[in-house]
Amino acid sequence: MKLPLLHLASRPDQWRRRFAAQGEDGGMVQGMVFDQFATAAQAAWSGLGIALLPTFLCADEIKRGNLVPIVDAPMSSHQRYWLVWPDDCEMGPPLRAFRGWLLGASRREIGGR
Repeated sequence: MKLPLLHLASRPDQWRRRFAAQGEDGGMVQGMVFDQFATAAQAAWSGLGIALLPTFLCADEIKRGNLVPIVDAPMSSHQRYWLVWPDDCEMGPPLRAFRGWLLGASRREIGGR
């Protein structure tokens, strides 16, 4: 069965990267383009195609059975976020608290909650 691929405007090469990571040539990768993860998830949930979505955004829908993972192989994104601050800036309580929360949330996500 060949299903339509759903794309994100902010990650136009994500399907090509996914195919390459699996050792496949995706060829000409086409499909509907969405500007947000939420709309791509809704399109997938509505049966319009397959979307590459961050697990943390769709975990509840997977648990409910509304979305189904097609491949049980996580993929690292080349688009990451970094928490940075100047070397000469002291890490005060608000920054320390935010950093601690962020590290805890990341560990839960990596560990499957």
